[in-house]
Amino acid sequence: MSKNTQLELTQNRKKLYLTVFVISACMGTALFSTPLLLIKKFQASVFMVGFIGSLGALGYTLACLSTGRLSDSLGRKKIILFGIILFIGGYIFLADVVNILSIGILVVIGSIGMSMFWPPIQAWIAGGIDNHDLTRVLGTFNLSWSTGLMLGPLCGG
Repeated sequence: MSKNTQLELTQNRKKLYLTVFVISACMGTALFSTPLLLIKKFQASVFMVGFIGSLGALGYTLACLSTGRLSDSLGRKKIILFGIILFIGGYIFLADVVNILSIGILVVIGSIGMSMFWPPIQAWIAGGIDNHDLTRVLGTFNLSWSTGLMLGPLCGG
């Protein structure tokens, strides 16, 4: 691999790491503030808060079954961008909802968006690297998303 190709891959990975950081910070904010909204605005029970969270996890899990194949056929970048749009669309309207059912629907939509982001971005970051560099690349990826996820609730609070 030429030096220019290696430099380009490194620059692309840095952009991906930044994207992962920002999205996981947004995800941490959403995951922290959604239960607060349920409790404060709707006086939701502990069960309902857990149920809404489980709905989001179910939407993510079921959608992950097809997002890998979808990103292989349509391209990772398109699926990642659409996933980000779905995530933002799902969570940006939470403050304006008028009932708990709407929150559940928006959480599922946002979670489906995350299923279109995480698996393809992981494949994109790990793609085309040898085993020697894989540990370093995945370590930096994990540092990016865990730092974002750590700072997200701070912003959400």
